[in-house]
Amino acid sequence: MSGPGIKRYYLIDASRGIAAICVMALHYKGFMIDASWGTYPSAGGYKAPLEDLLWPAYRHGELAVPFFWMISGFIFCFVYRGSKISFRNFAVKRFARLYPLHLATLLIVLAFQAVLYLQITETPFFPNNDPYHFVLNLFFISAWGFETGLSFNGPIWSVSVELIVYALFWLYVRTLPVGLLTAVLLAAISFALTKAPFLGLPAYCAVLFFLGVFTYLTLTKLGVRRALYVGAGGIALFAAVALGPGTDGIPKTLVLFLAFAPVLMILGALDMRNPREHKTWLLRQLAVLGDISYAVYLLHFPIILILVNLIVLAGVDRAFLSDSLLFFVLFVSLVIFVSYQSTRYFEQPMRRYLQRKLSHA
Repeated sequence: MSGPGIKRYYLIDASRGIAAICVMALHYKGFMIDASWGTYPSAGGYKAPLEDLLWPAYRHGELAVPFFWMISGFIFCFVYRGSKISFRNFAVKRFARLYPLHLATLLIVLAFQAVLYLQITETPFFPNNDPYHFVLNLFFISAWGFETGLSFNGPIWSVSVELIVYALFWLYVRTLPVGLLTAVLLAAISFALTKAPFLGLPAYCAVLFFLGVFTYLTLTKLGVRRALYVGAGGIALFAAVALGPGTDGIPKTLVLFLAFAPVLMILGALDMRNPREHKTWLLRQLAVLGDISYAVYLLHFPIILILVNLIVLAGVDRAFLSDSLLFFVLFVSLVIFVSYQSTRYFEQPMRRYLQRKLSHA
């Protein structure tokens, strides 16, 4: 149904890796630790490396998070549509995939935030680093409404929220017909709950997730050629909406859907066009970005924190480092290298070990 013989959406996986790199670029301003973490500090004279080229990532990298959620809906529907997997096995797979690196980065950040505090008597990134928020992070519920703000390895908040939607998705595929109507219905119900207490973030995530499901189902119904036409038309519609007057009254989730769904539609159609091409060297290398995207997303902040500790300890001029193109290239290369090694030698072995142990416990 998703193309003859297709086993993986390589280009969509690659786009997930690119989105993770955009988040990394957004947080690159962490090297200016005296600047407000929540505000892009260009007004203070700070100019990031390649800013004229990479300004969308520097200033709007947070939009990668809803894009992640839509990709998750797309891929989950591709993998689990029609599946009769038990909740236990589904939960074990998710836990084994996500928790080991989360725990490792949580402990790394705990240690180096403490070291940084000893040097400058503050934790300038995510300030809620207390025992209460540590417990929330330990149980992977750091963004379920019990928190007072971001804490420790801050980017994990989006994964924490998504865990709730995973459970909802499993219930969906086990109890309801997986189709366009049910996907839209669940997205609409989720949208109605975005203003409810404690449900805002999970509901917002669910809207984008089930719109990703809708995008996948639409792609499989349209086929390659029509999907390419619809994707191109969707991009034109988004441009008209985004550039037209009166956009303030349009729900943000609708605008994001109009922005992201056509991209997924086109990438998915190109992946379906000739499955044999998925064996080419270039596509395999692009897919590596998707393989390491979770590691890039979780490891880039601990690496920033470790480097900031070293910079402060050495007394190096932070302004010089933060706008140095050489330092930026070295930082990005370091994150990608460490993420690849983590994926291959830590995450994948831990995933296999935990799945084997927990599946037979």
